[in-house]
Amino acid sequence: MKVVYFVDDERSILDGLRRSLRALRKNWQFEFHDGGQKALDRMQEVKPDVVVSDMRMPGMDGAEFLTRVRREYPDTIRLVLSGYAEFDAISRVMRSAHQVMSKPCEPDQIAKVLESARVLCERFQDRGISSAVSGLGSLPSIPGVLHQLMDALERPEVDQKVIGRMVVCDPALSVRVLQVANSGFFGSKSRIESIDQAVVMLGAEMLKNLVMQVKIVEAFPAKTESFSFERFGERVKLITDWACEIAPPSVPRDELRALSMTMDIGQLVFASRLPTRYESVLKKVEETGEVIWKVEDKLLGVDHAAIAAYLLGLWGQDSVLVDRIARHLEPLGSGADEPMLVALHVAEALYESGGDRARFEAALQDGVLTHELVAPGVDRWLEMAAAAVGAAGV
Repeated sequence: MKVVYFVDDERSILDGLRRSLRALRKNWQFEFHDGGQKALDRMQEVKPDVVVSDMRMPGMDGAEFLTRVRREYPDTIRLVLSGYAEFDAISRVMRSAHQVMSKPCEPDQIAKVLESARVLCERFQDRGISSAVSGLGSLPSIPGVLHQLMDALERPEVDQKVIGRMVVCDPALSVRVLQVANSGFFGSKSRIESIDQAVVMLGAEMLKNLVMQVKIVEAFPAKTESFSFERFGERVKLITDWACEIAPPSVPRDELRALSMTMDIGQLVFASRLPTRYESVLKKVEETGEVIWKVEDKLLGVDHAAIAAYLLGLWGQDSVLVDRIARHLEPLGSGADEPMLVALHVAEALYESGGDRARFEAALQDGVLTHELVAPGVDRWLEMAAAAVGAAGV
């Protein structure tokens, strides 16, 4: 049975949680602790699968407590339940928490979050995920994009559409912006799905603080010989543009772009968390021409799609988005036929092939090449890929 710790200095809050969550005890073992140090002491005997902490507590506050949990028990899912909404709190806790829920929080909402955590653990527990993402609080971003974005945010009149386009160019920052916009600190009643919406909600000052946090507080990992974050950003942009061209008009472009900018962040995780091992993956791909996700699976035991799906699930992104990310490398694998997934799968294969037909076909799941959406445009798309990838030198 999965174990959940609730940590809050107010006994009345803990007592209320104990009563309201009684119906969930058939699936979870709950423990209630009135302080971070008491919870840490108890963890030496019983390690929790999930911790839910208040933010403002005397002595050891929620950010410090979760930082300790992240360092000492990196596989534990870390959640915040708080009504404290100043940027300093957001800045500190977002580096250690996976999700933030606003206080007061209905029992049904807590149950939903816990159920999502349980499903994630069961779906990915045998995929070698934890070794790559354990303890991860944030993702590396692209220095050039951050510099341009900060310059734009410093101008007296900020064009929010321009800011949104800049944010989209950096997949890691995009995920970060969506994570903060959808956190409990803002109390939004509807999920924020697009970067443009998130930019409007956060405002220029919050965005500047987020960018500074990424630039200064979260150090960039060293580059490997074969991987650069700038090139990764160019890759995402090309794949997004091609997918928008391939997908039929019925596919919502906002949903397609949201999926495209997040589906490959697993590669950022590999490059920052396992740089030496991922260097061997990239070199093997370069030497043999094999498809990158198949080499990842062989050498690392897990591919970047599973990493991205698990991480975004932890960060509270929509379950439909998480499922699509998990399936985008094999869009026909579950019998589903989503044009959005087919378009992104083809766009990614075009990029990986560099316009080479043999490599392109090898990168496709069986059945995709003859798919009605794909077959008529293959020759044109291969020429487009060869020209674009050659011109960009990627």
